[in-house]
Amino acid sequence: MRSPNPTDRSRHAGPSTGLRVYFPADSGRPVTEPLKPVSHPSTKSTRPSERAEQTTASDDGPAVGVVLSTFNAPDRLRRCLLGYACQQRPADEIIVADDGSGEETAAIIDRFRDDYCLPLVHVWQPNTGFGKTRILNDALHVARSPYLVFSDGDCIPRADFLEVHAKLRRPGYFLSGGCLRLTRQTTDQVDDSTIIGGCVFDSRWLAAHGTPLGFQRTRLLRRRRLARCLDLLTSTRPSWNGHNASGWRADLVRVNGFDERMGYGGEDRELGERMIRFGIRSLQIRYRAACMHLDHDRPYVCKERLQRNAELRRANQRSGALVTEHGLYSHNELREVCVVSSTAIERQRRAA
Repeated sequence: MRSPNPTDRSRHAGPSTGLRVYFPADSGRPVTEPLKPVSHPSTKSTRPSERAEQTTASDDGPAVGVVLSTFNAPDRLRRCLLGYACQQRPADEIIVADDGSGEETAAIIDRFRDDYCLPLVHVWQPNTGFGKTRILNDALHVARSPYLVFSDGDCIPRADFLEVHAKLRRPGYFLSGGCLRLTRQTTDQVDDSTIIGGCVFDSRWLAAHGTPLGFQRTRLLRRRRLARCLDLLTSTRPSWNGHNASGWRADLVRVNGFDERMGYGGEDRELGERMIRFGIRSLQIRYRAACMHLDHDRPYVCKERLQRNAELRRANQRSGALVTEHGLYSHNELREVCVVSSTAIERQRRAA
């Protein structure tokens, strides 16, 4: 496992370092210059079934960015970012999509940018309730990597997590992973040493500390051929899962990103359903790309909202919706991006 090295600054040098983006709370966003079109890497095969088994020309290939959603969970975000500091294949950019957290979260991001040289971009909006889909669209807007891995700020990636996503990406596909959910007892015992040393991905350590996995321990296998066979044999349908999924930014833009009408519950899968109807295929990698979900309370869960989300998904399914009118570009308006200093952000937060 690659240990985080605060002195290794050469791997993450780039113009995105030190960037923080603030989005105001109002809904009106003036038209700015349009995003440059992003194309898929060229491939000799034109058949999706052939493309799905090809390997990339280089492990580096096109840049890989990470989008992490978070809200007022600085300690979980800290442990998540430590996992990305240990990656065998480092991210080219990491965008933290922040739905209105306080200054402690900003301090964690600044610390990892400075001490671990992670190429972090902090995208923040004032909290007005569950606004995950909106802030994810904001992150998608500022992303500059042609390929994006989406996860949550309460999920710890295994050291080969980004390497797996980078190697298995294919034009015309998105990748569908999963997560193993830790109990609260185990979550409280996950510290820096267990992340850096990889114990949190050891089924024996997990069982001894409150999370017995049973058959689910097969999702921690490091035998890639066997893991690939399990991905082919599983009855779990590959869907867009917010804690572990990746795709081409161009494809996400084509379907206009996340539907901002969606609250908690199925908002990520709705995106994947539109992508599939658009003609973008999904590839299962739940046994190859491992990440651990830290347990926490969910005060934002609302039964009425869940029912509303289910109704929206069914309506989109019946209509065959490919592109949402309530997404990345709503009402033909592009998003305004304001880059401000930390002091200005603090002032804006207090005003909000």
